[in-house]
Amino acid sequence: DQMRQCLAKRGQRSLSPINRDILTAAPHHCLAVSLANLGKAAEAEKSFQAGLKELDHVDALRLDYARFLFEQKRAVDALHPLNEIVAHDPRNVMAWRLGGQIALSSSEFLEFARDWTTEAMSHVPDDVIVLTQRAEVLMLSEDTATARTLWEKLWNSARKPQMLAALILCEAAEGIVTYKPEDNKDEIAASRSFIEWYQKLFAAHAQKTLTRVMERMAARSE
Repeated sequence: DQMRQCLAKRGQRSLSPINRDILTAAPHHCLAVSLANLGKAAEAEKSFQAGLKELDHVDALRLDYARFLFEQKRAVDALHPLNEIVAHDPRNVMAWRLGGQIALSSSEFLEFARDWTTEAMSHVPDDVIVLTQRAEVLMLSEDTATARTLWEKLWNSARKPQMLAALILCEAAEGIVTYKPEDNKDEIAASRSFIEWYQKLFAAHAQKTLTRVMERMAARSE
């Protein structure tokens, strides 16, 4: 209600100083996010669209608009505002991250995910999330050799179970045994993540990688 009043009155003359942000996309942005959180998707989209016609504070609105569209299961539509952001602000980490998340949300987008993460790495190569997304894309694309290098870098810096599991999986596909869990706790967490990665590879139809992994596992068990 306050944002609606702001938008209704912001063009009126004032005898006192105003917060100049009310003349930007900010009120539309706040109203759109509020409506989205209330589950009023149609009204929220109208507010997002109205805000996009403003001149300032638009990129922040575009980012939330893309997130809103993705939550509405409109992944392709969500990529349009993200492309607009990175076109004139290629260092916008949040836009690259969200785009990567959307691109990795379905195996149908894998080719696009390769292109998106390639561009992201050229502009924000030191961001851990972007690096993780790139490693995942390479692994799902069956470039396990290159993916292994990135997972090794990530594991040595962040040491998260899903990174170790991905690294072990890539090594298995390449016939290499270098890394393994250091204790029982790591082994349990890594095993769970290994299964999750295996399921993702299956969904991505990475048959060559899956076959190599199974062959290596069978050979080690003999």
